Amino acid sequence: MKSVYLALNALIICCCSISVAASQQLPSPVTDDAFVAVDAREVQLGRLLFWDPVLSGNKNISCGTCHHPKFGTGDGVSLSIGE
Repeated sequence: MKSVYLALNALIICCCSISVAASQQLPSPVTDDAFVAVDAREVQLGRLLFWDPVLSGNKNISCGTCHHPKFGTGDGVSLSIGE
């Protein structure tokens, strides 16, 4: 029983030291300067294309039909039904 206790303590100490080492190697925070400038016209075009059904194979559903922003651009199901 004592050997199990010692092994558990060694594991906890090892994990704590790894955690401390990992936290000291974090990258610097992201600032607004790290992002590429976005043109409002490009955003508008992207939205129009995302919701336009003409881009689908049978031209009756848009990307936004399944990849809905309300669900983090997912469809909320584990396997997409598609069409």
